[in-house]
Amino acid sequence: MNSFQRALLCFMTTGALFLAGMNANAAEIGTLCWSIDNGNLMRFSVSNPGPNHYTYTGVFTDTDNATFAIVGDIEIQGNALIGSFSGSKSTATLFKTGIWQVTLDSTLKGTAEGIVQIYDRTALTVTTGYKLHTVTPTTCP
Repeated sequence: MNSFQRALLCFMTTGALFLAGMNANAAEIGTLCWSIDNGNLMRFSVSNPGPNHYTYTGVFTDTDNATFAIVGDIEIQGNALIGSFSGSKSTATLFKTGIWQVTLDSTLKGTAEGIVQIYDRTALTVTTGYKLHTVTPTTCP
């Protein structure tokens, strides 16, 4: 094993131990769902790794019935929750990725605004767009 391979192995091992330690300390709160104004549903598993800080992973099904895998963080700032998430999905014809900013009030209602890029595999083109949605907490199915 050369020095580069040893350094890479050490880095990967340290990172895995760090992530394992973080996950062991994060208390899972449960699953939460939000209805989006375009009719989609976001579903998140939420954890609390520290004071006023929450992490979440989840999915939502887009209007073309492809599922986005998403991950994000949120902080409590006064009476608001501010955070972001990113996600991507892939279909036979499209690859879509988005970066979103989320602002929620104390009732967990708010907005999600994001930049979305779509790569069309057939046309070999990339388009970028801005989106703004209202999100409302709802019962998970």
